Amino acid sequence: DTYAALTSIMVELLRQGVFVVILGGSQDLTYAQYVAYQKLEETVNIVAVDARFDLGSTDEALSSDSYLGKIVLHEPNFLFNYSNIGYQTYFVGMDQVELMEKLYFDSYRLGQVHKDIEEAEPIVRNADIVSFDISSIRQSDAPGNGNAS
Repeated sequence: DTYAALTSIMVELLRQGVFVVILGGSQDLTYAQYVAYQKLEETVNIVAVDARFDLGSTDEALSSDSYLGKIVLHEPNFLFNYSNIGYQTYFVGMDQVELMEKLYFDSYRLGQVHKDIEEAEPIVRNADIVSFDISSIRQSDAPGNGNAS
């Protein structure tokens, strides 16, 4: 199982104080990284650079479209804070924005960050996990991605 293997590797590296960078794979690997912090019994701050919130539905299998919902509902929960940078209002419903506010999660619209990128700097600096959805990168900067907007 890919998730279990990644979690095991992450736990060992984090115990050794190694700064881990994972390139490639889908965004659901963020869940495996989160579980590594749970196994260490450490709270975690997650920042996602993503046009969507990827909450999915409660009955949906773990995927890049539902990983955040699985993290939020995970018991025991070691999520201290979640921040989304760069969401786009036409991909995110008002109900999802309201849910983020109710959970006291930080979310920054793409236009807001584009206008003042320095606003996002402290959030990224305090993150334990930073997850980039490649589709949030401009098509011209990531031409191999068929999902870019």
